[in-house]
Amino acid sequence: MKNFTKARSAPRKAPFNVEIIANYPKYRQKDDEGNWMVIGTVHVYLEDYDIDLRGIHYIWKKGKFHVRFPSRKGVIEEKECQYLVFSFCSSEKQKNLTMAIKQALKEFSKSELFEKQCEIKSCEN
Repeated sequence: MKNFTKARSAPRKAPFNVEIIANYPKYRQKDDEGNWMVIGTVHVYLEDYDIDLRGIHYIWKKGKFHVRFPSRKGVIEEKECQYLVFSFCSSEKQKNLTMAIKQALKEFSKSELFEKQCEIKSCEN
């Protein structure tokens, strides 16, 4: 069996080409400090790898995005664990993917469609 913990590093440092296909805002609420935040999921397409990723959770707060990939719960050696549904073997590549998705979301958040879907203007009042 192949040992995935000692994966090769990513050979290239170029950012991923990420296209946002759909945005699914679940709800918006105020945090403990009184700032509005939007919580939802996004559907992205990775052009470089011809990969379609769905169900990426995000929290938009103070103009920044926090991203979490879909995961499942399981049991390994009688201990509960949580593992990613999709991940690269290289942690550097996974980190680059996360940064690319955050950048694509940041650019998308400036669009009128994002404002309309999430009712951002009404949050700022």
